Amino acid sequence: MIKTRKLAVYVSYPLLIIAAYAFNYYLRDYGFSIWMSTYIPVISAAFSIYGLELLIPHRQNWNADKNDIKTDLVYMGLIQVLLPKFLSFFFVITIIAYLQATNLGIFNIWPQNYPIYIQVLIMLLGADFLRYWLHVASHKWSLLWKLHSVHHSPSKLYWINVARFHPIEKILQFLLDALPFIVLGV
Repeated sequence: MIKTRKLAVYVSYPLLIIAAYAFNYYLRDYGFSIWMSTYIPVISAAFSIYGLELLIPHRQNWNADKNDIKTDLVYMGLIQVLLPKFLSFFFVITIIAYLQATNLGIFNIWPQNYPIYIQVLIMLLGADFLRYWLHVASHKWSLLWKLHSVHHSPSKLYWINVARFHPIEKILQFLLDALPFIVLGV
């Protein structure tokens, strides 16, 4: 029993991610919109992670109580969902319109003729590279640490409190890992 539980702890998350990707492709193949085929697997995966944490928690005392979950759902909704949507809309309206008006030709930089898996790899490597160095700087520079410490504020870890970020740090993350790709027309 102990070996099975330990194996489940190590393989459940990667298998869940693979299942979410497979579910996304399945939904897309059956004509679901990109919105539906993205959010249904993400929400399903979140509930699955929550269930797994209840069934096989890493530490029993890390399970969240109702007040913690309410707080973290607010962070998730406002900081992780609504703020990036607002920023995307704002930057698309202002920066993209400016770039198109000035005819800088920046939209031709992205290798759109490459196979999609190469484009995804380039984007993931680029976004992770920029996010990694922002994270390193957030731990080294006191001004950034004041923002990043919100992410480290929970005293216990569980499925949703990873979403705790200061809004200004989330804006910085957006500027580094989403905006460049929006500007490039990815």
